[in-house]
Amino acid sequence: MKARPTMHPSSRVVLEIRGPVTQEEIAAATSRLMAAISAPRQVGHLLKIIFVEMAQNVLKHSKKTAAIPAIISITDTGECFTIHSRNAASFTAASRAAEIVSDTGRLTRTGLIRVRRSELHKPRRSGCAGIGLIEIQRKTAAPVLCEITPLPDDDALVEITATLRK
Repeated sequence: MKARPTMHPSSRVVLEIRGPVTQEEIAAATSRLMAAISAPRQVGHLLKIIFVEMAQNVLKHSKKTAAIPAIISITDTGECFTIHSRNAASFTAASRAAEIVSDTGRLTRTGLIRVRRSELHKPRRSGCAGIGLIEIQRKTAAPVLCEITPLPDDDALVEITATLRK
């Protein structure tokens, strides 16, 4: 699946983080995001949740490399917000993320709720994607896209794009 967001002529970048991502940067960016957007309260709340989930995935799974800096961005296209993340990760973590996005992309809202409940009761494996991607899929009306590109040393470039309609 192609994950790169398409830029519309009237699009504007609302928020972008580049480079190594830290917990402090995520908190500061979340505050900036809430101050910068003009959207109904419910949409703003969902956008915040999706942004934080994607940022936490980047923080947790990102390989610390200067050659491929992590990027998390939010673009306002007028009709929707596009949340996009890109980072280098282990090939195993990248594959697991792509698998979760693919598997949950076929589910109905009710199916996503069931999977989420089931996952909440499972022990968490180290280094794997989990509830966050399910939550992102559940909170967006459009399918979440994930693209992985193999890199040397058993790593991969992971790009995830979620679209939230206003």
